[in-house]
Amino acid sequence: MAAALLYALLGLAWAQGGLLPLHPAFPWLAASVFFGLYTAHLMDTYVDVVKRHDMTPDSFPLLFRDSSGLLPPRAYPAGMAVSAGLCAACAAVPVAEGGPAVALSLASGLALALSYAPLLDRRLLGVSLAYPAGALAAFTAGYALSAGAVDLRWSLLGLPVFVALVGTKVRSDVIDLADDARIGKRTVAVAFGERAALVGGYGLAFAGVAAAAALPWVAGVPPLLALPPAGAAAAMAATARMDAFRGSMAMAGSMFALLAAELAAVAAVGA
Repeated sequence: MAAALLYALLGLAWAQGGLLPLHPAFPWLAASVFFGLYTAHLMDTYVDVVKRHDMTPDSFPLLFRDSSGLLPPRAYPAGMAVSAGLCAACAAVPVAEGGPAVALSLASGLALALSYAPLLDRRLLGVSLAYPAGALAAFTAGYALSAGAVDLRWSLLGLPVFVALVGTKVRSDVIDLADDARIGKRTVAVAFGERAALVGGYGLAFAGVAAAAALPWVAGVPPLLALPPAGAAAAMAATARMDAFRGSMAMAGSMFALLAAELAAVAAVGA
């Protein structure tokens, strides 16, 4: 959740050329994104654990485990309804401030949250793109809250990070190869094998961070903004020889660090 919230804040900062002053409607937007993500978390747990009996391994860090021990199975539908309702209610203020682009972004994110586990994760494109697309919706909502619309400048940072997130997702699906195959998920690793997922995941991730690192030469932004993606590329390269679990967790951590560092750079020197 923290990565998507950082991505939304980065969208706002990227649109206004700096972080401060923080738009007064952003806390409401962040709350809407949070409840959209929590809706996705509850839906994933309900479908994967309650319906498909696919438990998250105990070896996973606490932040990556499901919530199956927190709620009885019958409570999930009501919990999802409440969370989705809060997502929509919190969206009212940023939508009023930012207009249709914010509304479409937040609505798309919520739609992905509700449809990923029941429908999309059994399709190759759905399972690979839905999570990164939800994060991109958060970035777009933050950007549109300030800019009022999506334009070329939005794509210069939003799309490279999206591509890098897709690569990270494809890479991370290697962890669950056996379980995903058993329950019918069509990840790249299931469809084409572990090696293809590793090569494709790293290729997309490096392509995304390389495009982000090129921003000072493409968009005329301060050179400091090239340092976070360059650092992320170095961190990702270091994960290549790790085992599937450790490498995926380290790669995800490098993407989180990229978002935080890029936000700090935009806040420090503008964009």
